[in-house]
Amino acid sequence: MRHGIEELVARLAAIPEIDDLAPTTNGALFGRMATDLAAAGLHRVTVSRDSLDDSVFMGMNDVSFPVQKVLDGIGAATDAGLGPIKINMVAKRGVNETSITAMVWPSRRSSPWIP
Repeated sequence: MRHGIEELVARLAAIPEIDDLAPTTNGALFGRMATDLAAAGLHRVTVSRDSLDDSVFMGMNDVSFPVQKVLDGIGAATDAGLGPIKINMVAKRGVNETSITAMVWPSRRSSPWIP
């Protein structure tokens, strides 16, 4: 998340023609910013999460933080009242296709929108 994102969100939220703000993030810094972003006028968020396996996740995203940091960011977004939260996954053959079921199943169990 860029420096000063809260101010940018507040400025965008003040534009009458904009009625929905929803950035896409990897969620790494979202845990400490979710409440401030919601207060600034953010409505919802999309989080990129390509695997629940740390080595696969870090390898695909070229990051040095575990997937738990992303999960914590999703939790913070939920606590801040942002939603619905959209989860993106890029499936790559030979890299993370074995992660697909693990990624979908927890979402199905916890989502009030999916029977």
